[in-house]
Amino acid sequence: MGRISLNIMVNGRNSLNNRLTAKMNGEISSFNLKNYNYNNIKLNGTIAGKTYDGSMTVSDPNIDVSFLGKVNLSNETPEFNFSAKVERANLYKLKLDTTDSASFISFFATADFAGKNIDNVNGEIKLWNSTLKKTGKEIHINDFLLFTKNINDVKRIILRSDLVDAEIWGTYQLRELPQTFSWFVKHYLPSVIVKETAPEKSTLNNFSFDAELKNTRLLTDFFVPGLYISRDSKLSGVYNPAEADINFKLTVPFMNFRGKKVYDIIVNGSSSDNNISLVSGCSSLKLNNRFSLDNFTITADASGDTIYLKNRWNNWDSIAYKGNIASIITFSPTKDNKFPKINIGISPSHVILHDTLWKIQPTVFSIDSNRIAVNHLELLYDNQKIITKGAISRIPDDKLIFNCSNVDISVINSFMPGNYIELGGIVNGEAELSNLYKNPYFRSNLKVDSLKVNNETLGNTEIVAQWNNMDKSIDLSLTSLRGNLKTLEVNGVYQTLTQKLDGTIHLNKLKVNIFQPFTSFLISDLKGLVTGNLDVHGTISEPVFNGEINAQR
Repeated sequence: MGRISLNIMVNGRNSLNNRLTAKMNGEISSFNLKNYNYNNIKLNGTIAGKTYDGSMTVSDPNIDVSFLGKVNLSNETPEFNFSAKVERANLYKLKLDTTDSASFISFFATADFAGKNIDNVNGEIKLWNSTLKKTGKEIHINDFLLFTKNINDVKRIILRSDLVDAEIWGTYQLRELPQTFSWFVKHYLPSVIVKETAPEKSTLNNFSFDAELKNTRLLTDFFVPGLYISRDSKLSGVYNPAEADINFKLTVPFMNFRGKKVYDIIVNGSSSDNNISLVSGCSSLKLNNRFSLDNFTITADASGDTIYLKNRWNNWDSIAYKGNIASIITFSPTKDNKFPKINIGISPSHVILHDTLWKIQPTVFSIDSNRIAVNHLELLYDNQKIITKGAISRIPDDKLIFNCSNVDISVINSFMPGNYIELGGIVNGEAELSNLYKNPYFRSNLKVDSLKVNNETLGNTEIVAQWNNMDKSIDLSLTSLRGNLKTLEVNGVYQTLTQKLDGTIHLNKLKVNIFQPFTSFLISDLKGLVTGNLDVHGTISEPVFNGEINAQR
């Protein structure tokens, strides 16, 4: 608080115990709070000790508020009974939000409650017609009710709104949840929680909970753009960490995050004194419009600093896509006791991609605060190999190396976004990644024998890619030779943050059929050869081409 300027009539008396009782009527012309001067504050009410009963209005260029009611701070438990209307509040200019110049809020509220914090509040708070704005987005909530009731040792919180309904009942100290959850995790994974931060066993929390999402698009569009969670998503369970009793069930009919779609999500968690288990799954995890993991399940059991993890999926179609991957994750303390050492051991496993069985050889990943190491991760199918080995650390000479040997490139077609490109050919080559913590470096040199794009042969192809740390982009060059003829030359940049493309393409007597997926909405049954130059922009899933080409039969 800073300076204050006021003109107020006070009519009252001060008793022998220094308790002021008086009527107040007047105006505070200027009041500084958190380095902002609030203007035109009018008061009309009665003050009795630490109790104010009356009205207050604020007509400031950046906030307009009207308040009517009673605030009693004289008892050990504060009491509030009021209505308040905030017509507008520019949070940025009020210096309540320093990050967004468009930050704005308005609402109408009524309150009738007693309490110091969320853990001992009795009463209710209602909000109507609430609006919160940020740059380029806005959220509007019509109705919001928070009702709390404490009877003896049983407490209850009820939330009702047009976004979500939720309820908690039992014994709880919500402000202590992070600490009690740390104790709970430490019971099963002691090396994960630093000793100094782990509390003793606590009985502060023993409650049940239930929640149902109604209209979450308003919330997610505002706070997590790109995320959508469907109506009728539900979470319920029991939380009693002192007795090692946590049980919950989560169901989500549909979720979409930036094009990654998940259907019929179910997550069940349970615990005993010796073990905590998690069983989760979905009917389909759709990564793009060409590839999905169906009947996808993950099971995990944790105890004694170890997590046993199993991951399975199976699409049951005529063309098989399925997998079964088992791993064991162990945690162990380090000397500084800040970040545990993590070992991830992958057992012999397999995945089937487009009816092709790839075997995963046993390997170990090692992770600590300064280093990520891969012992020897090897995927095999006949004479095809994909190998990853090495380490990433703060030591510049440490490298993570990826090696491809005789790999049929068509294996990646299912992972390609859009329906524009089908690839074929045999890949050999290597890529390496280093110095990730300071100045990331990435390069690759791949050679593709008889590269095919959309069933048309371009020829033997060399692909060179390198990370540009300054622009956070990948510089790419590609050259294809069909005999002595350079059929294709590509040079460009892929912006990883925006997923945008910017490059040039030189074509030389290239069969025009290759462009059929891009032009099918205009022309069908294309034939002939094309020569010319194109600029490419847009994204991988929606590329945009501009330029001039010559066609011949």
